[in-house]
Amino acid sequence: MKQNAFHRLKAQVTEESTREYRARGIQVKRCPVCQINPDFCICDDAPAQKSNIDFILLFHRDEIFKPTNTGRLIADTFPDNTFAYCWNRKSPDGSLLALLQDPERDCYLIFPAEETDDRHLVNEPTMPSPKRVTFILLDATWRQGRRMFNFSQWMKEIPVLRISPEASAEYTSRKAHKEDYLSTAESAVCALKLAGEPQQADLLFDYFDLFNQRYSAMRSNHQKSKSGRES
Repeated sequence: MKQNAFHRLKAQVTEESTREYRARGIQVKRCPVCQINPDFCICDDAPAQKSNIDFILLFHRDEIFKPTNTGRLIADTFPDNTFAYCWNRKSPDGSLLALLQDPERDCYLIFPAEETDDRHLVNEPTMPSPKRVTFILLDATWRQGRRMFNFSQWMKEIPVLRISPEASAEYTSRKAHKEDYLSTAESAVCALKLAGEPQQADLLFDYFDLFNQRYSAMRSNHQKSKSGRES
């Protein structure tokens, strides 16, 4: 698999971490890259394609180490079009701010915002655009994501792209808490379709679907092995 922004960010955060990340499933043998058991590894299936759209992934620090994280699938699919950063409320990375303030970019923050959020909400990006369309995705739990959305003053002026239930219907793998609450990868898929890139949307969704299938197979296999040992 081609090295991408997510891999570099994870290596950086790992080096800076003062404590080991430990969570449920930590004992499962995993590929160090795709985080799935080597028997079900998807590294060789990463599409590694190009897009006319760029992505900025803003990760809550905890999310970087979660094996179920789907934002990294975007970086796997579009390694040359994806930037990845840790979210910081008060001191965002200087290169991140430079991207957001680049006059040659049309940036959109993808989030299920409401009219009461007092933000500039749009239902689709302006296409075609003479500038580089760039989607910003908050990768975190819903509670963490809401906090990131509310407290990132340095993103207050960026238009918020809302994904409608109709737009998401074709590209959802599960029933979310709310119709417009999608995983990071699903949100990117829907945004790509809205931006007129259905082929890239299908590539990302197929890879996301494969990830779900292999992850479920790994978990089922682990449970069967565990039951066998205990019997």
